[in-house]
Parts: sequence; C-alpha cells; structure tokens
Amino acid sequence: MIRPEYGMFMYPEEASYMWFPARPKFEKKRYFFFGVLCGLSLFNCNVANIPFPLALFKKLLDQTPSLEDLKELSPVLGKSLQTLLDDRSDNFGEEFYIHFNVHWDKDDVDLIPNGSCIIVDQTNKRDYVSKYVDYIFNISIKAVYEEFQRGFYKVCDKEIIEFFYPEELKDVITGNTDYDWETFEKNAHYEQGYDNSHPTIVMFWKALHKLTLEEKKKFLVFLTGTDRIQVKGLKNMKITFCCPENLNEKDPIRAQTCFSALYLPKYSTMERVEEALQLAINNNRGFG
Repeated sequence: MIRPEYGMFMYPEEASYMWFPARPKFEKKRYFFFGVLCGLSLFNCNVANIPFPLALFKKLLDQTPSLEDLKELSPVLGKSLQTLLDDRSDNFGEEFYIHFNVHWDKDDVDLIPNGSCIIVDQTNKRDYVSKYVDYIFNISIKAVYEEFQRGFYKVCDKEIIEFFYPEELKDVITGNTDYDWETFEKNAHYEQGYDNSHPTIVMFWKALHKLTLEEKKKFLVFLTGTDRIQVKGLKNMKITFCCPENLNEKDPIRAQTCFSALYLPKYSTMERVEEALQLAINNNRGFG
C-alpha cells in the first residue's frame, strides 16, 4: 500500500517521506482502513515501517505543522522557501519572480483568489510561505486525511494518545533508529548447543559488526521483518540463536521473524559465516 508505484501516497522527493496525495487515485475509504491498520499497529505494540514525517503525528495531536516540517518532508522545497524568507535584498521581486500559487502533486493551485496574478514581494512573502505550508499539510489533503484520522481513532482512544508528544507518538508507531549493536549482542539468547563462546557464534558477531549500517539494517529486516525497532531500542530486542540437528555446513542461515529466532548452522570458517550472512541480508526474508 505504501510503495510509490501503488499510488496511494505521494513521495515528494526520491527516497523521502511519504504524504497524502492532493489528487488521490483511490476512494477515501482506503485511507480510513489504512488509519485503522496504523491504529491496530499501535494498539498491538507492533512497529509499522511507515515513512510518515513528524507532521502526521502533529496533526493527530491537533498541532499545526510548520515550515520545519516541510523541510523534513521535502528538503529542497522547504529550504527554497526558507531562502525566500531570509532574503532582505531590495531587488527581491526580480530575483525570485514568483506568484501566489503552488505547484504540488502535479497540479497548480492559487493560494489566494487570482494568486497566479499576484507577485510575492518583501511585504507579503511571509503570508505566501504560511499559505504554502498550510496548503500542503492541510488544505490539499483535507478529505483523505480526515478519513485516515477517523480510522486511526476508531481503534485508539484519543484521550490516551494526547498524552504523547508528536516525537514520542512517531517512535511508538514507526519505531526508532537507536541501533546499539553492542547491547544487541549482550542480550542474545542461545539454545541447542550454542553459547556466547561457541566458535560459530564468535565468528558470527565479528562478521555482523564488520557490516555497514545499511547492511546491518538489512539483517534486522531478515530477522524481524523490519529495520525499525521498538521505542526502547535494540536493548529491548532479543535474538535467539538455534541450531537444530538437521542443519549442516551447506545450509543457509534462516530466521523465524515472529520470534526473532536465527537458525545458524555450525559453520567452521569465518569465510563461510560471512558468505552465509551476505546471502541472508541480500535475500532478506525469514519465515513466519
């Protein structure tokens, strides 16, 4: 549902956060059901790997998104509007020559009546930026966002949600990125003949710590189904190492994502451990 090619959400810049479309391709009820899914994720304490910006969580808490939030959603646009505000030159109009309209989600819209005929200058630029931000975060998405919000609060008690700050609500729903790998290793649990001093385990941790951050995040996807972690961080996540008798040196590493269990054969060389780990993270799908 959240993939760019699906079209339910828009991605203002490549690899950026996603946002509600100004021109939705789908009926509003889909956004209601998506809100229900997000609410259920929170209700069941499951991390949802959903790239919403902080602005969404502000809106859920009845707070108003700002230019800073636009910088997060669309850094290029946000910074260009900030440059406009910071400019104090006398030839402002000649430098920018922009009008009271907005190009967003493949559409041109006047921010005020006859906005395409009104030039932005030093006297009205703050009003222009304010209306621009309001259009993106509120006016353009009013119908679909209201359905999403209705679905979310169909599941969650708003009186309880209001105890959160936006940043906290975002972390609780989408997880955080506090990757403390040393603590992750210390909290590991070992079964079926493994312990923290077993040669294969020692080689495994050495190989994992050598990976780049992006590769380590791929390993989390392989192990748990997501590269996001719960609000308390990796210190609250325990990996369980298992080695059933039927596993041998030629078998790949497998994971049972529901239980963060890693089925690690008793590899005898560092080369084989690294090879198996690379195979796992580049085909990052465990099972169940």
